[in-house]
Amino acid sequence: AAAWLQQRLDVRLRQLLVDEFQDTSPLQWHALFGWLAAYGGAGGGGAPAVFIVGDPKQSIYRFRRADVTVWTGVEREFMAEGLGRVIALEENFRSVPAIVGFVDAAVGAVLGGTGAARPAFEVAYQSLKATRDPRPGVTPVELMVLDGADDLKLNVEQSRTLEAAAIAARMRELRAEGAAWRDMAILLTSWGSLDIYERAL
Repeated sequence: AAAWLQQRLDVRLRQLLVDEFQDTSPLQWHALFGWLAAYGGAGGGGAPAVFIVGDPKQSIYRFRRADVTVWTGVEREFMAEGLGRVIALEENFRSVPAIVGFVDAAVGAVLGGTGAARPAFEVAYQSLKATRDPRPGVTPVELMVLDGADDLKLNVEQSRTLEAAAIAARMRELRAEGAAWRDMAILLTSWGSLDIYERAL
């Protein structure tokens, strides 16, 4: 199978880019690895240079058999067996320092740093350096404390209803302060409570 694949992928290839590698399934990696093995392994016998790009924290295609342990295994082989170099991208060009700092403080300690021992399916947390300058007069992060949210008798729907009302009220305040509706968005973890937020808005 590897020889057939090598013939089809043209031996003249010298560079190969695999993007979104965190969503690679074991079968896909086996096919690529088998193709490289037909050259005598990565880096040998005229094998193309392989450039892998991805973010293991964004591995979300489990339904397509994506397996983040493929990422961690390849990363380990690259570092331990000298098959290549692992280059971590440590700069964030999208967010201002306050947002990155908030994420570090809120989840960095929970997810653990690079030195912590962990199973292959867990990816180490990596702090980033924000390179974008904050906009004057803009508060990048707000925490909303909801009255009654700590009442253990509230069910999920009641908690969501309180949250949705508070968000809608804050959005009206931002609109009154001059923010455009098109600059506002609500990110939800699922569609299950969408109707609650729609009613509040």
